[in-house]
Amino acid sequence: MMTRFMLAALVALSVAGCGRLNPFGGAGETDEVMRPDTISAEIPDDRPLVPALAGIEVEPDTTGAAIVRATAAIPRPGYWKAALIPLPQTDPGVLRLAFVANPPTDATPLPAPDRVRRITAAYEISPRDLFSIREIVVLSEQNAQTIRR
Repeated sequence: MMTRFMLAALVALSVAGCGRLNPFGGAGETDEVMRPDTISAEIPDDRPLVPALAGIEVEPDTTGAAIVRATAAIPRPGYWKAALIPLPQTDPGVLRLAFVANPPTDATPLPAPDRVRRITAAYEISPRDLFSIREIVVLSEQNAQTIRR
């Protein structure tokens, strides 16, 4: 009887703590937003924006930080050195990230299945920074996606 009570209490505590452990609620709800045309001037990097975003998600880290993971749809395989680059902060509480990658150096298009025409990059948000972030926006050449608490 006591073990059932303790098990039930443990389950209740673990479920109640899910929001604290993962402040963006797992994959969360993402919205497609319009990408401003002036974004390229703000990127502190030489790599171009990826063509289009396929999705974003936020996952907790074991240290209390969070990992932002973005996946881009690319026209063909061969993109390299992908990264999520933080942009200058224009709105307190909003983290804006540019998804950049070097395109393939070979100009010959290669036929490839959809699963190969994806590239993923990640960005770690420290526990201290995570406390003040309420929204994350990831930008690509054609679109942008946002996830909110």
